[in-house]
Amino acid sequence: MLWYVLNSLNFFSYETEGIVLVSSFPIIYLAGILLSFKLLKIKWFINTDRIRYSIVIQCIFLSVFLFIFQTLVDVPFWRNLVNGEFRFLAWEIPFQKGAYITVSTILSILVAPVLEEILFRYLIFNSLSERYGFYFSMVVTALLFSMMHLSMEGLFAYFLIGLIYNYIYYLTKSLWLIILVHIIHNISASITKLEFYGVSDSPMILGVIIYIVSAYGIILTIKKLRLLVKE
Repeated sequence: MLWYVLNSLNFFSYETEGIVLVSSFPIIYLAGILLSFKLLKIKWFINTDRIRYSIVIQCIFLSVFLFIFQTLVDVPFWRNLVNGEFRFLAWEIPFQKGAYITVSTILSILVAPVLEEILFRYLIFNSLSERYGFYFSMVVTALLFSMMHLSMEGLFAYFLIGLIYNYIYYLTKSLWLIILVHIIHNISASITKLEFYGVSDSPMILGVIIYIVSAYGIILTIKKLRLLVKE
């Protein structure tokens, strides 16, 4: 609707319209969160307990491992593999692609993690946990988180991320910590791109090793987190 209005007025360039649109999403998100707090009569509470550095470090590693593993479990990876192409990560600099990409990247790193974690972990996950229990809230919140990203091909990958985010929040009870994890994940997504190699190329061997390490790293860091939280 906003795009239609801007387009009709014809005041701005196409790129400027895109910047206005992408900047409006956080405002809409925030309005929805505040309205939900009011309608559900939820009181704002921040856990002020100090989180040990060892837990923070484990969460940082987990975020990186999860980001790498995400690219392995989405539909395009396997579809391209069947066609003889292997997808793997490479570095890129997003701030060289114009104002729209720059603004979108900044918002995705600094704003989106805060608003999304308040909505999905603090608001939805906590509310569902109180009413329907841990397992129901884990699955439903992760599903809503996945659907919010509007990617059918990445639906399972985002669902997996949502489950792990839910579990980290459940273990630590720290909103700022899960926001940090989300920020690191989005930074990783912003400074990398996917490149394609033939299945017989040497980068595939390195990629397979890194994917295996990331999967094993997720398991180890979650186990370590559980031990650290119990101490």
